[in-house]
Amino acid sequence: MPNFDLFMPTRIVFGPGRLDALETTAHLPEAARAMIVVGAGGSMLRQGYLGRVQGLLAARGVRSLVYDRVGAMPATAQIDEAAGLAQTKAVDVILGLGGGSSIDAAKAIAFLARNPGRCEDYINDDGSGEKTSAQSSLPMVAIPTTAGIGAETNPICVITRSGHAGSFDWRHPSMFPRLALVDSDLTLTLPADRTALAGMVAFFHAVGALLSTARQPTADLLALEAVQIVAGYLPRAVADGGDREARCLLMWAGTAAGICASLASGLSLNTLALALSNRAPEWPYGAALTMLAPAYFDWLAQASPERFDLIAAAMGAAADAEHAAGAGSFHDALIDLIRAVGLGPRAASAGDPGDFQAAAIARTALRSVGRRIDTTPVPMHAADAETILTGALGD
Repeated sequence: MPNFDLFMPTRIVFGPGRLDALETTAHLPEAARAMIVVGAGGSMLRQGYLGRVQGLLAARGVRSLVYDRVGAMPATAQIDEAAGLAQTKAVDVILGLGGGSSIDAAKAIAFLARNPGRCEDYINDDGSGEKTSAQSSLPMVAIPTTAGIGAETNPICVITRSGHAGSFDWRHPSMFPRLALVDSDLTLTLPADRTALAGMVAFFHAVGALLSTARQPTADLLALEAVQIVAGYLPRAVADGGDREARCLLMWAGTAAGICASLASGLSLNTLALALSNRAPEWPYGAALTMLAPAYFDWLAQASPERFDLIAAAMGAAADAEHAAGAGSFHDALIDLIRAVGLGPRAASAGDPGDFQAAAIARTALRSVGRRIDTTPVPMHAADAETILTGALGD
């Protein structure tokens, strides 16, 4: 019998063109001054999205300042700096604009802006970030510009420890965004490789929710739809970035997979991919997930073959006579999808992982982000992690 909690406090304003609702929505937290958190690469400025957000806020009388030093993996030093600035400038609301890194950083900044100390003070001995606090976060608004990580709908942020190899999975109930403005038109400028990688992140998060020991009915429904959408529409969006139907559906797949992350957690695949990305920054999270996935799911299926048929059917593989049954059907469909979106065995990365030691990456993974290790249906030991990494890196 199912036994679960369901808590989803984020209001989602979804659809093409919905960014403009920022000017008129009654659900923007009351504020006189906002901090907009964006990545250090400058794409939000170049694409005009930052200017649009500032203009929409100004139209309703909200002044804004920008924090634009967030790296590809937001780090504790950046969070501490931005939170201090938010306190000094008496910011009332934090907006995360961009990909998952910007939104994750905004969640952590919003928390620290109302709580004493630094990021490091909230890390547990096991490397997780769940120490409680009497104070809730500043209200936070998420505006994603990629369709994949789904950070706009969960209370989780992944933060890199400055000066350390690993990252920690920080979550707090007050980190749920109050409002998520999910406008698929903001993804129209994404190049094909980033579109592919973002879509694969949504796919693997959804698959993780379906296989996790923490799975539950609502997450199952959302995850199956996300898997079906990614399998059917990601190749279309990669081939034609202007396909607005595909872009819109993929945006929903990413948002749905993000909800699943808060309802059903995930798998140790996510942990291994984060450890690899931390060690090799040229390997973004989506690339690491995609490269590790075939070896990882082969390992998982040997000991826990349940539900792979369900996922394969959602991908459209069950009716394909060329595919094997069960986990074999999922494996074949996964390889087909990876090839269809142009990632291939090296997941579109220019880096060469051959110099990175699998044993060291495995150790980093197993001592961080323990929650996803615990919700994997098969216990993962150091030897298992090293075997998966060695197989993927040496393939």
